[in-house]
Amino acid sequence: MLFNSYQFIIGFLPVTLLGFYVLGSRRRDWALLWLTAASLLFYAWWRPINVLLIAPSILINLGLARLLERWRLTNLTSRASS
Repeated sequence: MLFNSYQFIIGFLPVTLLGFYVLGSRRRDWALLWLTAASLLFYAWWRPINVLLIAPSILINLGLARLLERWRLTNLTSRASS
């Protein structure tokens, strides 16, 4: 599926945006999870093997972001108490 194909413009994009805004009005986490799932589906549409490349990258980036956030909060807390 290409960005300028009818499948994307008429089908995938409206469903993805609608799901994002409906879920986002309820909970931000659900909207982000929906967008992640839609992105994986988009990649899998062309070559499903691509999901095996992008999914671990997403998980590693998420883990590193959480570690950095925890480290930043720890440093801010330790500086405030000094």
